[in-house]
Amino acid sequence: MNREAVTTRRKASLKTPTGLGEGATKDISGALNALLADVFALYMKTKNFHWHMSGPHFRDYHLLLDEQADQIYAITDTIAERVRKLGGTTLRSIKHVSALQRIDDNDADYVTPLDMLAELRDDTRSATSTATSRPRACSRCGSTRPRSASGSCSRPAAAGRKIDRGEAVAKPAKDASVFAHIEALVAEEHRLFEHGEPSDEQKKRLGEVQIELDRYWDLLRQRRALREYGRDPSEAHERDPDTVKKYIG
Repeated sequence: MNREAVTTRRKASLKTPTGLGEGATKDISGALNALLADVFALYMKTKNFHWHMSGPHFRDYHLLLDEQADQIYAITDTIAERVRKLGGTTLRSIKHVSALQRIDDNDADYVTPLDMLAELRDDTRSATSTATSRPRACSRCGSTRPRSASGSCSRPAAAGRKIDRGEAVAKPAKDASVFAHIEALVAEEHRLFEHGEPSDEQKKRLGEVQIELDRYWDLLRQRRALREYGRDPSEAHERDPDTVKKYIG
């Protein structure tokens, strides 16, 4: 048996029965693999910043990025297995990720906490932009996209059969609103610092922003603690600045 025949036989064992043509499988798998590479790159950068966090908000940012990294990693299996289900092959190594990723690595010796958060925000938007390219690939092939976090592609479901939707990992709606407010406050804090020494008015506003950040981090900690002990996170409430100050020392 020659080498070409051996290679063909090996590839045949990886084929998955699917209603998609070879071109459609290649297009959709390519789009999903590019997304998967970005997700792995984003995961690694999030862990990088988690490990190298510093500054007065160390504990909160450190825990936030650890949780965020877990949620990012949780969707990788859904994306990769969708590629296999469609009849394609997916990522095999770090080198493969590096060849496909669109998100830049950050190997700097030191990155400020605010720059870390800003960079992760921009990279998340970039990954989302990659995700929006997949419906176009699906529509060209007569496929549909389930409304899930992974946005994976599948053939239209037959009558009476549910579409196989990848399990999405998402924060509860209330947690999402808390995170959104924290992100807005962090962005404002960054703007107040980016032009050098702040004015007296800016210093006053900076103090207000930092107090508000402490209150919302405290609210998030309350929600996590309640959820951990099997209670309703909605029982958490915003506490006044003096009370919060006692908890954070």
